[in-house]
Amino acid sequence: MIKQCMNRLRLSNPIYKLYVMPIVIGFSIFACMGGLHVLPPDSIDWIMAAYFDPQTSYLSWEFFRHTPLWQFPIGANPALGLDISSSIVFTDSIPILAILFKPFSPLLGDVFQYLGFWLMLCYVLQYFFSYKLISHFTSDTFIQIIGACFFVLAPAFLMRTGIHMALSGHWLVLAAFCIFFADRFLSWRWLVLLSLAISINVYLLLMVAAIWCCDIIQKVMQKKVKPGHALINLGQGIIIVSLLMWVWGYFMLGPTPKVDQFFPGMNVLDLFNPGKQFFPTMPVWSKIIPGVKLIHGDSFMFLGIGNILLLLLAIIIWFRLPASNMNKATKYSLIILIAVLSVITLSNKIYLGEYEIVSYPLFRPLEYFYTVFRGYGRMFWPVYYLIILFSLAIISKIPRRVSLAMIALFLAIHIYDLSGMLTSHRAFYSNPPTWQSPLKSNLWNDFARCYDKVLYVLPYNNPFGFIPLVEYAAVHKISINMGYFARDDAVKVKAARLKMTKEIMAGNFDPKALYVVFEDEKLWNIAILKLRENDWAGVLDGINILAPNLKSCKNCNIDLLKLYEKQRVGYIYFPDEIVSFNLNTPGRKHLIYGWSAPES
Repeated sequence: MIKQCMNRLRLSNPIYKLYVMPIVIGFSIFACMGGLHVLPPDSIDWIMAAYFDPQTSYLSWEFFRHTPLWQFPIGANPALGLDISSSIVFTDSIPILAILFKPFSPLLGDVFQYLGFWLMLCYVLQYFFSYKLISHFTSDTFIQIIGACFFVLAPAFLMRTGIHMALSGHWLVLAAFCIFFADRFLSWRWLVLLSLAISINVYLLLMVAAIWCCDIIQKVMQKKVKPGHALINLGQGIIIVSLLMWVWGYFMLGPTPKVDQFFPGMNVLDLFNPGKQFFPTMPVWSKIIPGVKLIHGDSFMFLGIGNILLLLLAIIIWFRLPASNMNKATKYSLIILIAVLSVITLSNKIYLGEYEIVSYPLFRPLEYFYTVFRGYGRMFWPVYYLIILFSLAIISKIPRRVSLAMIALFLAIHIYDLSGMLTSHRAFYSNPPTWQSPLKSNLWNDFARCYDKVLYVLPYNNPFGFIPLVEYAAVHKISINMGYFARDDAVKVKAARLKMTKEIMAGNFDPKALYVVFEDEKLWNIAILKLRENDWAGVLDGINILAPNLKSCKNCNIDLLKLYEKQRVGYIYFPDEIVSFNLNTPGRKHLIYGWSAPES
């Protein structure tokens, strides 16, 4: 029976073998992971119950869909952040899908999410391109079918599908390798892939661009493309990417949106370390291999037990096989790719588990790179997939029955070892906890009719408790002056905070804005002192609220608001004597943020 099936696969329609079959299998894996539950556009519980990033990606889209259809940059999203706003590219909202769905926003209903559709694409294309990639090294259909499963069930990919929606697009890296291993230089395909990558996530662009540059080196060395034509393609790619970055809004934060601190680089043990979970009840990435605490989870690169076994067997076989017949140009270009990405991801502080083993001064170009791209540990993904690919390629050289048996066995072990995490993923997608906003009072709905914006005091990136407030603003189609952004403009943030501080101290409250004070007790007390006759301040659902001109709202049930008195007795009281502002004196409480900087 098995032999008959194999013969049928060999004789089957090429279209079926090359396209239909891998797409169907990829979708089946997605369905087995519980993916059918996240596909409905109104299914948002799995998003809102997740970590910050999926929530931010979805909520940012809900603001963006109501921006003008014709605006520039196209990706501008002013309602989310107001004075500190930027573009949807900085909320990982997958710009290309946001742009495609935006013209149809009036037809999509009040609640519409495309992240489930994106995850389906990622699973399907991850399998499809890995299947195609393996076919460059073996024509055995069964090895292609089984081998592609190792790519879809790679822990580095699965981990991103639950946290970083845009960064789940690992298929772009696999597609880049498909072009790299092609027999000729496919210049237009590179331009399309670069355009897709920058329209999804800039980290994916960096990886695709690195493979593209190595392909140019390879094809020039092989004389499959003339140096002049290669330079033209290089120039075309740079121009197209730059234009798309301009259009999507990458430059809205200036030329270099830097970060104050960047994540630690990749750990020497990362490929073999499943890590330790924060809580004992959480599922682990391996039932067999004990985990070591990760310095930072962003560089998570665990291969999984199946891929580790593939690698070990491939190393043994490699020593016994005759020398590889791989083209020298291909070898050299891959060595360059692996060396460059390894240096970048390991950084100048190399860790073995929890211990720093090597440290050296950071090169100036790398220091600049790290301050712009703090998640540089992700840059190892191309090397990660090359390890899986070459392990399968080497094993496919041994007798067919043995290679198939070993690959199938390792896949079974791999699935067993990941079963706890796979079950967790499926449960999260298929039966997520119901999202319930902590903003339960009906007065919030009254506020949405009175005000057209929510002002967080003081605005900054990723403030405490931002999700309920951002969701509230998105649902009621009003603006808000904060959010969670991958990068922000420090100058804009500082100016916005200073502007709001001056307005509150002067009592110049925006009559169309609802003020929310979470953390700044000093400004909260000053704001109470500055209340005007029709202004109200109090606590609603545990949140300090200042509502200008609320008394004029006849339909607002103000009784639900736990009110503050207009002035707090004794907070600011100047007796008829000298007030000292020295350290440990009562006058210190009258200062807002300490002494200002000396005037020049």
